[in-house]
Amino acid sequence: MPAKEKGVAADSGKVAGAKRSPALLLAAALVLVGGVAAVAFAAAPARPSGDVAATIAVAAQQRSAAQRISQLGEMPAGKPEHVQVVYFYANHRCWSCRSLERLTRKTVSTYFTDAINSGYLELVVLNYEEAKNKAIVDEYGAWGSSLYIGIEKGGRKYVWPMSDAYLLVDDEPQFIATLRARIDAAAGLQS
Repeated sequence: MPAKEKGVAADSGKVAGAKRSPALLLAAALVLVGGVAAVAFAAAPARPSGDVAATIAVAAQQRSAAQRISQLGEMPAGKPEHVQVVYFYANHRCWSCRSLERLTRKTVSTYFTDAINSGYLELVVLNYEEAKNKAIVDEYGAWGSSLYIGIEKGGRKYVWPMSDAYLLVDDEPQFIATLRARIDAAAGLQS
């Protein structure tokens, strides 16, 4: 039989006479779980509180040279000097993103040919991730794939986001009717 060292059982490696109480095991488990939770919490990214969309819109407006509007009544009365329909897209595009571009092009080419040919209305389709487009992305305060109507009036640019565009992309007639009406209203046209 092997010799025993003082205080250690030769066959198990356990300290002789040590007892495990359920309370001690529970305390050790709580310390372990608490430590893991603290590390996970510390490593988690901070999340903005409040309305995230409003926070993003404010940040976009702050870096934009144009004034973001939510309705046309926020601009001075009168016909604009120039109108842009601007679609920003990403490098990787889903079905909805491709459909949004297709329906925007279809609406503009079907109903606004004269305004396009005269230079009064302009369709702009840009990849917002390309460095060469940074100036217009900043001007519009664009983030993500998105659709805007840019209105130049009285020497100032106003940006009207079509924030419901993705909600309408599944319904082609409704999308076209909505975009057409907004372009008509923004440009002072009756297409």
